[in-house]
Amino acid sequence: MRLKIIFFLIFSFIINHAQKLKTSDILKASDSILLQKTNPELFDFFSLSVGSYYKYSKKNTVKIGKFLSKKRLKNKVLEIWVAYDFNYPDIKGVRGGNWVKLDSRFNLIEPISLEFIPSFLWKKQESNFISKELALKIATENFKKNGIKIEKPELFFDNKLKLYVYMITNKLNEYKNSADRPSGNTEIIKINAENGKIAETFDGYYGLIIR
Repeated sequence: MRLKIIFFLIFSFIINHAQKLKTSDILKASDSILLQKTNPELFDFFSLSVGSYYKYSKKNTVKIGKFLSKKRLKNKVLEIWVAYDFNYPDIKGVRGGNWVKLDSRFNLIEPISLEFIPSFLWKKQESNFISKELALKIATENFKKNGIKIEKPELFFDNKLKLYVYMITNKLNEYKNSADRPSGNTEIIKINAENGKIAETFDGYYGLIIR
């Protein structure tokens, strides 16, 4: 009987020890996967995000916790979500973020989203984006309403349209909101950054108070 208890304790120790994943091993695995999905040049534009976390089981419930500051994960790991930020320093606005989602054996459990990486970077070419000046000119010529101020173009990856756009805002008027701050109506145009075509137009507001 005593021998069985000793064997059980040894077996439990081995199982528990095996479940204590090293953070360094997790990051090596996630880096390796991301590198395989991109290339060395693109990988250099990624940086680890503090938003990384893991899911674990404790007392028959699923919990989440941050792990980057830990040397090991002591709980029973279910999933590990490693977050990365992407930033291309040569063009302001070419940036994004993604997750490398792993199981406890470091297997990828969901495809990695890389849609925010422009085609010219994949092809290792110069940027094929139109200039901000041209985007502003196109928008100015296509605004339908007379406003009080046209804002400078803002470049970003539009997750809905799945492309990089310049967003130009035409402020139509201005009044004070309940917090005595400038507010008003806008007309907005989004322009495809690669071909200069109008991708979307809509009316909006600025200075809204979110309650």
